[in-house]
Amino acid sequence: MTTKMRVLQVIPTLSVGGISSVVKNWQQAVFSTNIQFDYLAFNDGILKSTFEAAGCHVDVIPTFRQRPLHYIIVIYKLLKQRQYDAVHVHNSFKNVVLLILARFLDVPVRVCHSHTSGLENKRLQLIFLGLRWLTKRMSTHYVACGKAAGEFLFGEDQFTLLNNAIIVEQFSQQTDLTTTDFILPENKKLFLHVGRFSQVKNHAFILEIAQQQQLNSSICFLLVGDGPLKAMVEDKVKVLGLKENVKVFSSSNQIPQLLQQVDGFILPSLFEGVSVALLEAQAASLPCLVSDSVSKECDVGLGLVSFLSLNHMNDWVEALNHVSSPKLNVEHISEAFDESGFSNSQNINKLMRIYRGL
Repeated sequence: MTTKMRVLQVIPTLSVGGISSVVKNWQQAVFSTNIQFDYLAFNDGILKSTFEAAGCHVDVIPTFRQRPLHYIIVIYKLLKQRQYDAVHVHNSFKNVVLLILARFLDVPVRVCHSHTSGLENKRLQLIFLGLRWLTKRMSTHYVACGKAAGEFLFGEDQFTLLNNAIIVEQFSQQTDLTTTDFILPENKKLFLHVGRFSQVKNHAFILEIAQQQQLNSSICFLLVGDGPLKAMVEDKVKVLGLKENVKVFSSSNQIPQLLQQVDGFILPSLFEGVSVALLEAQAASLPCLVSDSVSKECDVGLGLVSFLSLNHMNDWVEALNHVSSPKLNVEHISEAFDESGFSNSQNINKLMRIYRGL
């Protein structure tokens, strides 16, 4: 009987989101192989039961910043007892302590994965330089979701490009919502935003758009996700009197179905590596209005993405008022994802080579 290779995936949250969605796709691909994924996360969510049903160990603990001693003790015991062949850290430099412990305990493959192209808090720039140096010293493999994300963390050092790929067929085929989590307004033009409620996702800009008098009154924004700023956004929607034109929903595993119910996608992020949500929206054949601070790598070449400046509000209003919704055939969508390297099947072999230390 072949012994399974054990890999610990370290992810920010078990809610449906960019990183967790990518790893969920990997989980489906390796389920029948000789690789066993376990998960360590710092926020609970609906994916916990999904991973546990696949036979994975799932641990949710406070971050190092929240409870440093507890963090060190739990991770030391976890790595010591389970004898992982590899750890894959998706929070990159934020979990450098875990990488230090993994090196101390002789975990042979220690993957540092960059998923972002900038710092949310610019005041941490000097600290970041030290953390980046230490993170690279503690890692055996450098991985990034895109060129910008790789250069941000690894500088001129070589890294492996591992695209934030999706299972295209889950989003390109028509399916209906089977949940009451989303009560969608009728007779509205719906624009979806999926992402963590944090500063970098720039929900404030969407609320500012919703207040513009020139914006067509039939337009309604659906904001889906969880995160530290969610309550504040909900309060602002009420205070600004936007309840008819902005709806806030929690994370859900029915995003593929929701994408089939809306007219467009909006992503005004301050910066992004490669946005999984944007890839999913393109797979669903939706017109996408995107900040020009988002990596151009996210455009798979279907002619659906418009990059707009956050300094020109009128351009966003004009685009929203006149957006059209082309419906592309499934074959054309799949070909574009294959050619651009964002199809999940293309990345699995590369991932397996990394875990085997190649």
